[in-house]
Amino acid sequence: MYLMDGGSISSHGQVYKITNSSWSIDNYGDFNGDGKDDLLFQNASSGIGTGYIMNGVSPSSTGKIYTASGAWSVLDLLDFNGDGKSDILWTNTGTNKTMDYIMNALSVSSFGTIFGAGTKAPINP
Repeated sequence: MYLMDGGSISSHGQVYKITNSSWSIDNYGDFNGDGKDDLLFQNASSGIGTGYIMNGVSPSSTGKIYTASGAWSVLDLLDFNGDGKSDILWTNTGTNKTMDYIMNALSVSSFGTIFGAGTKAPINP
């Protein structure tokens, strides 16, 4: 990982050495509201999602957040409740359901279905 200062590298480091090709960085956002991007890794074989709270190029904490099953996958990280922390938006390609995980650092504080099968999303002109 490289921390940039304009067009120059200010520091760098190895966050995690991926030795199993099933693991990849799925997304990034600010899970703990400190203004720094954190990482979300996912294992394509097991469905396990692990969050890394970052402090520069070093993780300050890590933890398993979820195990995705079937056709569920992370669509995006957004702040649904306005607390300055990234929440997880899920989609299921098999059922067309969409749901959210409201996050507090690496813990799910609540979750719910946003759109279920047969529900049409509202469209704003």
